[in-house]
Amino acid sequence: MNNWKDDITISVLGLEHNLWNKIEDTEKQVYNRVILHFLAYVVCTFIASFTLVFLISSSYFASIFFGLILGLILTTIIRFSLITLRRSIFDQKDINIQDIEKTLNEEVSTKVIKDTKINSNNLFNRIKILFNNFKKSSTKNTKQIFNFSLFIRIIIITVISLLIIFPLTTILNYNKVQEVNSNKREEIKQQYLINARRSKEKKLKSLHQYIQNIESQIEQNTGNFQINSFKQIKQKELETLNKSLNNFEIENNNKTEIELQTLISNIDGKYFIITTFNDVIHYPLFTIIFCLIFYLIFFAHYKLIILTKSSIYSYSDQSTVYYKQIIEKEYSETQEYLTILLKDKYSYDAKPFIDNSFWLNPPYCTEKRKFFKKRDIITKQAFLDHFNSPQIPVTIENKN
Repeated sequence: MNNWKDDITISVLGLEHNLWNKIEDTEKQVYNRVILHFLAYVVCTFIASFTLVFLISSSYFASIFFGLILGLILTTIIRFSLITLRRSIFDQKDINIQDIEKTLNEEVSTKVIKDTKINSNNLFNRIKILFNNFKKSSTKNTKQIFNFSLFIRIIIITVISLLIIFPLTTILNYNKVQEVNSNKREEIKQQYLINARRSKEKKLKSLHQYIQNIESQIEQNTGNFQINSFKQIKQKELETLNKSLNNFEIENNNKTEIELQTLISNIDGKYFIITTFNDVIHYPLFTIIFCLIFYLIFFAHYKLIILTKSSIYSYSDQSTVYYKQIIEKEYSETQEYLTILLKDKYSYDAKPFIDNSFWLNPPYCTEKRKFFKKRDIITKQAFLDHFNSPQIPVTIENKN
């Protein structure tokens, strides 16, 4: 029973088989609990994906095909988030570099204070020193408190969780959702009938007004021999309007009935996602599913963070050493191969170039080589005294 659990854990989290066999059973159990929570999340994700696609398309075929794709995408994102929660090979090196930079900054700041002590009465210099000190302290505190990558990770996980919570609550409250959508369809039908009736009344009103205008024109021109032809035209137009008025009721009712049937066929069996999700929030199961999904996702992330940061568990340390050995071995073999190739084919000795490369610690390349001595701020008086002091010849060295 433990073998298949271990195989699933190693495959899903991308762990190393040879390192897995070296860790304690208690640590393996923690990893297995993480995978159990992840598998429960996977089941919920696929159910929610099928439901969401069905709500959009109202098609069982589309819900199976596209729901499967959506479920794979969402589970892959969370799996990638879990895999990346591991200790970096640069963590220890970053700590050392930070300590070195801290001491260097302290030395430089003391020198700056000593050198600028003479001009400390100048208001501009005071403000500049205070601003630099505040900038250094605020940057250091921001790095310690705020982690931008963790912030982005939380946002992505929250969005994915909401994409799972709403459809999952919908499928568990199927009868209520059906009732909400049937009411929405009936509301759309009634709204269409109201709009059709208003449109009919508006057209009838305009038609009656037009007939009254023509009748008034005929009455005003009665007995006028010169415009009898105009009167005959208006009488024919009036007869045509009266016929259309008599047929208007039948034609309008037929048109309304056809459009209503088309509307019913278009919305029949369709779901209104915004209306559904807006109503789902008020269901009792929504809170339970909300807590369940966030527990499944964040518990797995929390446990992996503990496994990475805690000194009790050994896999993170072993994996860091293991990956460093692989990197250093590949780098040394590649460096040796290129050195021999350049020497044999081009008669070029690459050792001086390697010894004076830009980085002090290849292949990690986190510490830069300083080719020139760091310049310090000096006062005007110290600059002038430099020319009066005896010149002592010194050798040029590459000081860090």
